[in-house]
Amino acid sequence: MKITTGPGYVTFAHAEGSFSITFHRTIRLPEDGKTHALPPSLGTLPVHLVDDFKDHVPASWVEHGGVFLPLHEREAMWLGFGGGPCAVKVAAGKVNAINGKPWSESLVAGIEDYLVTPPQPWLDGFNSGDGFIRQFVAMAMGKGYTVEAQVTGKEQHGGLQLMVIPPKPGAIKQVPECRGGLIMPSSFGGGSYGSQTLGATYAVNEASVMSCSLGQEKSVGSPILRSRKLVKADEMGLGAGGRMHQKIYPDPHGIEVWDQAAAGRVFIHLVSAEAYEHITGLKAPALPPAAQSYIGPWFGVQDGNLGDIAAPDELKKVKTIGEKDNEHGFEGQQDDSPIHETITTSYPIWSPPVAVVRNGKW
Repeated sequence: MKITTGPGYVTFAHAEGSFSITFHRTIRLPEDGKTHALPPSLGTLPVHLVDDFKDHVPASWVEHGGVFLPLHEREAMWLGFGGGPCAVKVAAGKVNAINGKPWSESLVAGIEDYLVTPPQPWLDGFNSGDGFIRQFVAMAMGKGYTVEAQVTGKEQHGGLQLMVIPPKPGAIKQVPECRGGLIMPSSFGGGSYGSQTLGATYAVNEASVMSCSLGQEKSVGSPILRSRKLVKADEMGLGAGGRMHQKIYPDPHGIEVWDQAAAGRVFIHLVSAEAYEHITGLKAPALPPAAQSYIGPWFGVQDGNLGDIAAPDELKKVKTIGEKDNEHGFEGQQDDSPIHETITTSYPIWSPPVAVVRNGKW
């Protein structure tokens, strides 16, 4: 499988087609006990090849290969899936985001530790409950906030680990593709459903300037000097944030259709925004505004006919960023006051066609 990258995405090319994963900036949800709708995309995060910056990144990154992208501490993100059909394994710090188990490069019958797209158009966080996830939120390594630290007792990997498994040739009949994070089957009338950025507006105070540009921002004036060596605290892992309505749909095809011998994998290193600027000489995207400052659409899905992979105890028990703050005696790290949340668009999610049973002679 050939893996390539561009502004905001990684693409996996295989014999049956291609599949892309995009990395989206977004609003961080409050931890207020409520289960929220899907927040918008504020544009994609810049993605760079590790091999282009070998002299400025840790030796472990060079060993792993892959790509890296910047996040501010306590910034949320989500993954969008395009193309398909494919099976996808997602881990954070080598902890599987679906079943909480250690990273494995094989699909095991009876253990649903992967998602399939379609029907899965996106993943915003860790599988943590009945019909909801806990949002992916970046935290510096070494503080014990990440899911990796809480599940394994260590913080040594960080980042995201992704594996894409294509179908065996001819194993799946033609199905609608998942484009840019949204399902667009022809049965929907052929209209474009756009993306989660549709019609978004932002309220920011006069002292702040928010960037929603796609790709990477060029630095203003002289390039930022690469003046210091990357340290462990510059590397980021993912912790658990607020609750969001989102199912992890079971495999509608069966494990036998996936060509595990043709799988491709990539290590997504996460780095602090400050360190990113020193590594690349480019300006990192601005920190998104607080959820209370966002004025724009929230999104829902129509997926009542689809099941949900049960959340494992390992991920149900993980403490959120706010709970870890309380544990350490930190206060005021996040505004969990009410937000203006109105679902403006509800997307139908693709599901396999229902076969009609013929009643013959008895």
